[in-house]
Amino acid sequence: MIDIIESTIKINKILFILLDGKQIVRIQNHNFSRRLIASLRKQNDIPDDLYDYFTKYRHKALFDGEYLILGTILDNNQYYSDSIRSFVKFGVSLFLPIYNKHKLAGFIFLGPKLSGEAYYPQDLRLFDELIDNISLSFENINLYQEIKKHTMSLETKIQQRTKELCEQNENQTRLMADISHELQTPLAILKGNLSLINQKKLKHKDKEKGFLRMDRSVDRLSNIIKDLIFLSKVDAGIINLEKNYFDLGQLVRDVYNDTLILAEDKNINFKVKIQKGINFYGDQEKIRSLLFNLISNALKYTTSDRHIYLSVETNEQNIYIIVKDEGIGILANDIPNIFSRFYRIYNNNVEKGSGLGLAISKWIVEAHQGKIEVESKLGEGSIFKVILPFKDR
Repeated sequence: MIDIIESTIKINKILFILLDGKQIVRIQNHNFSRRLIASLRKQNDIPDDLYDYFTKYRHKALFDGEYLILGTILDNNQYYSDSIRSFVKFGVSLFLPIYNKHKLAGFIFLGPKLSGEAYYPQDLRLFDELIDNISLSFENINLYQEIKKHTMSLETKIQQRTKELCEQNENQTRLMADISHELQTPLAILKGNLSLINQKKLKHKDKEKGFLRMDRSVDRLSNIIKDLIFLSKVDAGIINLEKNYFDLGQLVRDVYNDTLILAEDKNINFKVKIQKGINFYGDQEKIRSLLFNLISNALKYTTSDRHIYLSVETNEQNIYIIVKDEGIGILANDIPNIFSRFYRIYNNNVEKGSGLGLAISKWIVEAHQGKIEVESKLGEGSIFKVILPFKDR
């Protein structure tokens, strides 16, 4: 730009100033004195009167007294401030404003022509075209940056979506493998026992055992299918919570009473502390499933002659449901994964579940805007804490 002006108008002093608001952010000097540059850098901002004038009067050119064309551009008596005089002392003869989206973005300060002639109207027309071209260049730069920013954002979204699709594909493949594995075990038990029962020489007592094993396998299949249907509805977003106010403490007592027979079979003792009168707004059946999953999970991993502690307490904001067992505990490496689908803690002494119960429990808690936490030490037991917020407490 400096080369164009210098070669077209034959000027040896050109100063380019780029602004951010009134602040000077860049200075490009061509033959003006260092004192002028030092003065600009020291004050850091363009003078208010100069900024305000060119903000108000777009595409005006302001001349010093020696080269001023009176009445054509600006009447010397109307506008000739101290700041203009200070620039004139440094040899500035002409001020050209630069605009970006109709906002003042900078200046071109010009010294006198090398020929010593005045700046004429045809010079101003040329400068007006130059200013328009510079302004257009700014707009093109902004447009390019916006397009580049949009393109980068789009590329990021495409990469993220591609990553999500790959993860979904991997998860789906893994899920199908897990489902296949889960269904094979009870089906194998069913098939094996049917083959035994079909043997003519099989004793009546052995047939009864076979039917019992088949019955348990059918129950396991039913539970797996029920949990899979539930989670598939969760993924599809078609499960609605049927919320009502109910006595949460009484619900915990009901689930506790229902699981007592399981505790008696393993000679496990409960220690219960349940606060009365907890009026909670939520889906009662989903909360019942949550409680049953946590308590039955504690029973599964707790050995005989040990305790399970069940407590329900509140403060002004939240309800705290705690299920603590004295079971086998969980390895630290397993804790971050126990709420994942089909993730199971393998132990030869414990009946294997489907690995879906805790995943469902986590969804139920979060669907009620709550959270579930777990602490555990291997060989000492685990603590599951559910925190549910009150509604309109």
